[in-house]
Amino acid sequence: MSYLLQEWDQLLGIEQAFGQVREVIETILRIPQSVDTLERTNQQMAASAPLFREEQGPVDLSKEGELLIVTEDNKGIPMVRPVEEKPAGAHRSKGEKANKKQMACIGCVYSVDRHTRTPEQLVATLFRDADRPKEQPPQAQNKRYWAELSRELGGEDLRGQDLVFQHLQAEIETRRQPQQWLIHLCDGQASLETDRQTYLPEDAHTLDILDLMHVLPRVWEAAHVFHAEASGEASAFVRHHLTQVLHGKIGNVIAHWRRQATRQGLTGAKKKSLRALCAFLEKNKHRMRYDEYLRLGCPVATGVIEGACRHVIKDRMERAGMRWKVPGAQAMLNLRTIHTNGDWTAFQDFRIALETDKLYPNTKTFEAREWPAFQAA
Repeated sequence: MSYLLQEWDQLLGIEQAFGQVREVIETILRIPQSVDTLERTNQQMAASAPLFREEQGPVDLSKEGELLIVTEDNKGIPMVRPVEEKPAGAHRSKGEKANKKQMACIGCVYSVDRHTRTPEQLVATLFRDADRPKEQPPQAQNKRYWAELSRELGGEDLRGQDLVFQHLQAEIETRRQPQQWLIHLCDGQASLETDRQTYLPEDAHTLDILDLMHVLPRVWEAAHVFHAEASGEASAFVRHHLTQVLHGKIGNVIAHWRRQATRQGLTGAKKKSLRALCAFLEKNKHRMRYDEYLRLGCPVATGVIEGACRHVIKDRMERAGMRWKVPGAQAMLNLRTIHTNGDWTAFQDFRIALETDKLYPNTKTFEAREWPAFQAA
């Protein structure tokens, strides 16, 4: 089929199911296609993506922000049930899930200008107070995403998270400016912090920040240990202790919770829950110096990567009834990240030129030769 039809098919296919793509194209162009053809074309087109990303030039540094941010997360993709597993109608044991998901790792490097604010201003924004700051925060610039599944390639087992961190490492080496602050921003998943130590630089101008949106729910959990849900006391508890956390007093907060638990004589589930909450905060104290981060104007929430988990992976790959195999899932991730990065047109030009060189390897040699008889004619 023509390159134009391939592009139309896949431009629609990265947004909606291939069955819908088939119907739309046939309705508009009266060209019948099978879902199998669309899936194969998707994988064939995506095969050029790794080389395109390798040869991609640097970002426009004139649009680069003051801070360089690197962030990543994992999101499950529902996979086709292996043949040897129980049939769909078989009885599942307690806690066993009906569908198997495989984690895809998605990472992003972007830059942003500083945005200084006080803990009180940030709390007012989170609680949507009437007197909260109304100015818009700086926008992320030059966002580049990568998404990888763990898979076998050439007889070698590749871990998706390793692949993503290798992409992030190469991107940082390309675009980080001298003395520029590098901010690693992620949630509390231990493997992300471990891989950060393995792959990413660490110097006097690097900071590791725990996503505040993974701290806030735990403060609410602690509030509900001591106060009834939806009560004014619980809300006041969260406001007070979140402000303390943002002032860098995480040690005081943990100590206060433990003293209050002892004073109230907590037992059972509440005691166990509070112990887990305190352990989480204690473990991540080194990434919770929010007073310092706010003074430097750093972002403290992973909205960029959380949004990418939704619009790059979930919105296309977790629709009702969808199941994937690794080659098709990776192909879709490759094309969706390229489109999200704003590189779709450049990628189409690249892969067409690549295929042209493969199909017609002697064209340049032929054009470079002198043909006197032809020229005379």
